Amino acid sequence: MRSFIIVFILLVSGSELYAQISASPYSAYGIGVIKERTSAMNRGMGGTGFALRDPLNLNNLNPAAYSSIQLATQVMETGIFLESDRYRNTTQSSKFTTANLTNVNFWLRFTKKWAGTAGMSPLSSVNYHITSGQGIGGNSSLEYLGSGGVTQFYFGNAYQITKNLSVGATASYFHGSIARREIITSGLALGTEVSNNVYINRGNIDYGLQYQFFLKNERAITIGAVYNKQLRLNTSQQTAVYQQNDTLSNSKTDVADYVLPQKFGGGLAFQTKRSTLTADVSYQEWAKGKLEDHLKLRNTRRASIGYQFRGSSMESFWGGVVVRAGYYVQENAMILQGISFTDWGATFGVGIPVSAKRNSINLSYSYNHSGTTDKSLIQQQSQIISLDVTFRDLWGIKRKFD
Repeated sequence: MRSFIIVFILLVSGSELYAQISASPYSAYGIGVIKERTSAMNRGMGGTGFALRDPLNLNNLNPAAYSSIQLATQVMETGIFLESDRYRNTTQSSKFTTANLTNVNFWLRFTKKWAGTAGMSPLSSVNYHITSGQGIGGNSSLEYLGSGGVTQFYFGNAYQITKNLSVGATASYFHGSIARREIITSGLALGTEVSNNVYINRGNIDYGLQYQFFLKNERAITIGAVYNKQLRLNTSQQTAVYQQNDTLSNSKTDVADYVLPQKFGGGLAFQTKRSTLTADVSYQEWAKGKLEDHLKLRNTRRASIGYQFRGSSMESFWGGVVVRAGYYVQENAMILQGISFTDWGATFGVGIPVSAKRNSINLSYSYNHSGTTDKSLIQQQSQIISLDVTFRDLWGIKRKFD
């Protein structure tokens, strides 16, 4: 059975079909729910950062920003998140909670003008479990399960060409697998299972630049831009059919490569000694992308705004505390049953200094709204709490550059 059939049954599970849903039903498409490569600072500011330059914190949304860190020569950041999801359609609702790793980032300054980063983070996640009390017979049940996703391993570099201009690029390697299972169990205990394992890998490079206009009284305006080309993922599939624990077939089957669209993004930031206000817009040509054979996609736009406030002095505890907030709105690429919808969310974050102000603990909260209840589709509301720890200059005294 094709995955689009599974999702169709899932999304139209109204009064005639009792369904129990876990995790995100929209992750049943393609490589799952796609995630941005972000840092703790980005997550606290609504996923904003194309024009963001910060002397202490890592910005993963624009590789040109790697050169902005000036108050450390090494930075390591890692964290976890806890996510609580609520799903509902016109007749039912359910909840699910999960936790995972946010990212692992390591940043290093090589010279006065050259800095780089290496790390890993999720590119996508697949996690759904749907059960139904109605199948091909009155005592039958249908069960659909999906797990896995794609991880990106990356190495980025930024170079400060002039005092005002910085350029950067990040090379990534995508690797992962997605396991999908479809189980039919009849009242006679004659069970049939179809198992599809999809394997994905591919390399990629994305680019960015930032240009700063320095004003009086330690103020600056920054313009940022990013570009990511269209990418065809190397995709293969292994399909097996089982009945009563006996293997009926097990073979490699052809599957069309997933295609991620090109992306253009731009941002503007206004920065003072204590405050930063920044906004981003981006555009992705999803109409030229590919997730499933029978899934219609549309081009999407995203807009976000973020604010960060830092205390007046790093010499005091409260002076080292950073407060962040943000908001985003984004068109969803999928068109389901002729309906398109928009995702949106709000975030709040705080950075708390520890260990003589050298390190910090970053807490962030986000509320995200996705989907719709029109035509028995599913609306998803997510609340995410992230905890990231940032270590700076673990190997001792900062180096001095001439």
